[in-house]
Amino acid sequence: MSTDPYVPGVGTDAATVEHIALDLDVRLAANRVSGTAVLRVRLTKQSRRIELDLYRLRVSRVDAVVDGRAVASSFTQPGRAPSRLVVDLDESRPEGTLVELTVVYAGTPTLRRSPWGTIGWEELTDGVLVAGQPHGASTWLPCVDSPTSRSTAEITLTCDAGYLPVANGVGAPVRTRGSRVTWRWRLDQPVHAYLLSVQIGRYRLVDAAPPAEGLPPLRL
Repeated sequence: MSTDPYVPGVGTDAATVEHIALDLDVRLAANRVSGTAVLRVRLTKQSRRIELDLYRLRVSRVDAVVDGRAVASSFTQPGRAPSRLVVDLDESRPEGTLVELTVVYAGTPTLRRSPWGTIGWEELTDGVLVAGQPHGASTWLPCVDSPTSRSTAEITLTCDAGYLPVANGVGAPVRTRGSRVTWRWRLDQPVHAYLLSVQIGRYRLVDAAPPAEGLPPLRL
């Protein structure tokens, strides 16, 4: 259940996501993604269900581990154009319980309408841009898409060779295999989900020159 009047219909008051480990494969020509997200979720009150935001992407599998032990679970995505993923654990769990959810999903990301215009995953003429504020992160990954939740992240992106897939934090190439290239980005500072982003384009890596010594302070 959402409790934030600024973004009604998203988020939850029963859980927060502490860390997201995402492996996302992007097919640019078709604007298709397939992803596996491992979420470290902390219950903020006693609950049997964990509600996540995921906009119009279809989940094929959810695995749940509670305090280090695999448990039976089930999931639903209510509605014909789902925007929520509801995971039902095998029983009610107390506040403070740590749950690791592995969510396997795929689909065609699309912009989400909001009172502030369309937000989220945007297919460009040649690449991808994500502008998620205030609740557009759910257009490309499962999350608690609310200002009440902050998480660290490790985002692994695979796309067509010739493009550079960029996300938040510090990045490094993982491999280039055939016509596919993979980069991994790590963010150690917890942020709201809407601040997580993906940019894929024909970018070039350049070495930034060190700041010149003796420059006067910048005055605005």
